[in-house]
Amino acid sequence: MRAFLQLMQPQPGARVIDLGGTPSNWELIPHQLLVTLVNLPGDQVFRTSLPDGMKAVAGDATNLRHVFADNSFDIVFSNTLLEHLGDLPRQASFASEVLRLAPAYWMQTPGTWFPIEPHTGTPYFWHLPPR
Repeated sequence: MRAFLQLMQPQPGARVIDLGGTPSNWELIPHQLLVTLVNLPGDQVFRTSLPDGMKAVAGDATNLRHVFADNSFDIVFSNTLLEHLGDLPRQASFASEVLRLAPAYWMQTPGTWFPIEPHTGTPYFWHLPPR
């Protein structure tokens, strides 16, 4: 998250949409951003008390046209969501939404150089044999 702040340099009050995000991620850094978390209906984020400047919206990150207009945000943020979307057409729809929602974006996906696979906690998962 520090790298996000250093590289993106969002101004106080910047509107950030976090696709698939959680409040805990934003608690890692001091900020004065207006963060909108978007998650599928029923996600645990809707049962969580959110800090000031943060709200949660139910939606599918591959199609938010009925929820948000073009360029409704200053930055789109997404941390390890792309790999959960399924096939290539859904991933392409997600990419189109990212480009539509804001002029700037920050995307993260799990990296093969990271020693722990973040979804399972398995060490060196990327280097295991396919079977």
